[in-house]
Amino acid sequence: MIQLPETTKDIGELLSTAHTEEKQLSRQCLITIAENIQFLARQGLALRGDDDESDSNFMQLMKLRAIHQPQLLNWLARKTDKYTSPQVQNEILSIMALNIVRDISYSIEKAKYFTIMADKVTDSSNKEQVVICFRSVDDQFMCHEDFVGLYVVESIESDMLVHILKDTMVRMNLPITSCRGQCYDGASNMAGRHRGVATQILSEESRATYTHCYGHALNLAASDTVKMNRILRDTLDTALEISKLLKYSPR
Repeated sequence: MIQLPETTKDIGELLSTAHTEEKQLSRQCLITIAENIQFLARQGLALRGDDDESDSNFMQLMKLRAIHQPQLLNWLARKTDKYTSPQVQNEILSIMALNIVRDISYSIEKAKYFTIMADKVTDSSNKEQVVICFRSVDDQFMCHEDFVGLYVVESIESDMLVHILKDTMVRMNLPITSCRGQCYDGASNMAGRHRGVATQILSEESRATYTHCYGHALNLAASDTVKMNRILRDTLDTALEISKLLKYSPR
């Protein structure tokens, strides 16, 4: 019968106490780096600066933490293996993002039923993106609306949008049979009677009731009200034309 020791160490640790201390120090510094990235991401602050990297939020926060962890200064003075490069920062951010999505997926699975919410938006580079959220109710009857991501799409046709919604549910391990609601705007590609997104989802799960987004409905009502007032109508039309000029101007 083979018995394993209670604690195991690699050969380097057995041969050198300095190696053990160096490994512990590296772990502490890496944890501090991850904590700083998590803090900046949570607060919505940029990690990197425009020109001088030493003046970025991330490096300044590292120097602030070094007041109570002097070993960080020696770590930052390294030429290599500092784990502070943009590539490492992005990788750590991706790992954190995946953990958040996993937690959201687990909470929705625990709630069992959910509503899928989607909307289209155009970014500053005029690329179409689809915003996807899930709404669920926990065992304390508290409603949760969780944003899970953005999809860049080549077109906003209904077939493409249905594929994206299905792909998102598969990635989050959420069966379409647990979908009990849909919430979109009233555009024909979303709410069309024959080939709209809501109609196609209903053909696969008849209990996924479609609801016209209240925010869009309110916007339509306000828009119709404004059109009845000539002064407001002309003011908004002028503001719209100015915004178009600024948006599409080469300078």
